[in-house]
Amino acid sequence: MDKEGYAANDVEFLSMGIPESVNAMMTGSVDVALVAGADVLRAEKAGAHIVANGENLVDATIVIAVSGKFLAQYPETVKQYLAAHKENIAFMKTNKAKAYEFTAKETGLDASDVELMAPWYDFDPAITDKDINELEKTQDFLLKTGMQTNKIDIMKMIVRL
Repeated sequence: MDKEGYAANDVEFLSMGIPESVNAMMTGSVDVALVAGADVLRAEKAGAHIVANGENLVDATIVIAVSGKFLAQYPETVKQYLAAHKENIAFMKTNKAKAYEFTAKETGLDASDVELMAPWYDFDPAITDKDINELEKTQDFLLKTGMQTNKIDIMKMIVRL
């Protein structure tokens, strides 16, 4: 919005999930939606147009999160989950066609769409300095637009197991 000369108070932000925002846009209830992942393809196939993307603005950093309470109560479960996640990543790298097939079945997407979208994602659970920087940039955006009210210390939320 800054790039086009708009301020956050020039638009009305509504908080809703991504699939719901696509539905609202496609039915005319809202004019624009922030969309990610498979819903980008779904919206385009339904006639939506991409007018802007987050390139060079914010990165779509994906994290694996648990509550502090859950981590304190079940640290071994969290470690087992991360180990299984790493095994899945290894499987995806060595068995791409099968991984695309599984993903298509579970998401209802065409395998060709899964293959198209695969490079969009980095499933490596290691948290890098770049990830932290991108999370901070995203938080700044959310604060600036009023979608987040209180600043949090991102570093305090990161646990390295």
